[in-house]
Amino acid sequence: MRTLLLFSFTLLAAFSCSGGTVNAPAGSTVIDVASSLDNKITDLSQFVDTSYFVPLRTPAENLQGQIIRAALYNNKIFTFDEYKTRTVNAYNTDGKFLFSLYKIGRGPKEMLTAHSFTVSNNKVFVTGALENKTLVFSAEDGSYIRTINYPFSAIVCSEITDNRYLFELNDYNTKLGGEYLTNSVLITDSLFNVVAFGAKHPDASNLNEISRSTNESGDTFFSLYTDNVYKYNPLNDSLDVLYTFDYGDDNIPNDMRDDLLKFMEYYTDDNLHISSSPIIMGNSFIAQAAMGDKKPLIIYNDGKCYSYDITKDTYKFTDPLDIVGKGIGKGLENTVISSVYIGDRAEELKDYGVNYTDDITDILLITKFK
Repeated sequence: MRTLLLFSFTLLAAFSCSGGTVNAPAGSTVIDVASSLDNKITDLSQFVDTSYFVPLRTPAENLQGQIIRAALYNNKIFTFDEYKTRTVNAYNTDGKFLFSLYKIGRGPKEMLTAHSFTVSNNKVFVTGALENKTLVFSAEDGSYIRTINYPFSAIVCSEITDNRYLFELNDYNTKLGGEYLTNSVLITDSLFNVVAFGAKHPDASNLNEISRSTNESGDTFFSLYTDNVYKYNPLNDSLDVLYTFDYGDDNIPNDMRDDLLKFMEYYTDDNLHISSSPIIMGNSFIAQAAMGDKKPLIIYNDGKCYSYDITKDTYKFTDPLDIVGKGIGKGLENTVISSVYIGDRAEELKDYGVNYTDDITDILLITKFK
């Protein structure tokens, strides 16, 4: 089974599940993830409405490595490979390749080291943390719209309203210092003047932590540092906490985040670790986890937390194993995108109506939850 953790360590929000108590901000819903181990389910269909496969067919010149992020938006699927090609491709919902958004380079319409992308308001925002810029493209045809330059370093840029942008900061802002280092998020106006900071780090003295708080939609995000899901409040330019995740007290020590080998070694134990940002679906969420040889799904629904175990022996192609994104827009709020692990089981895909041929480069599973 492909190990998502080894390729996407910077995306991980990793915590143990010993069932401690957290100091939750007022108004947030505390989710005890540890309880999911007691509420184990064996039939995922009670939560799933529909699911279908999308085989991607990509020209040789546009091949990507591992798809680590995807979005379903306006009948298009956008995929992103951060570690090999650092490109964003677009497909129709049948998996036909449509276009690639940009070329790798230092030119005005190019990106050398893209770190993420978001989709909102019929635009795609591709952000490069080392280049302090975001390229903006039309989500309709991939045409270039503009380049946004700013004096700080960010891994994500989202347009949350007509005159508000949300940036997720990282630790490359040492020259700016101050709030640029002690907060995960920055909100600006349309001229990119600072409006507000948010998601303050609990340990501001440790500025070398792996800096990732993964954005799932334009105005809602999960913060690695605070264990919270925030949503932008336009009434007072604030970030309100929706959920607080309680994983217990045995979180990864800060000094381990400075050492990749130690960081990865932490995942060899049998504790439960959240290995993807939670995908928020109204009053529910789903997240991928790791626990020894298991890759359980953690599902929060109707006020309760459940786990659904996936192992090498039990994995079915309809299981959303490697969650890489979600649907964006009306009617897609409960839609999850996952990457299908094939291995040597291509023949089994025929039972699901997928004829795995040489021209198929990747397969995505689109799952709509109830």
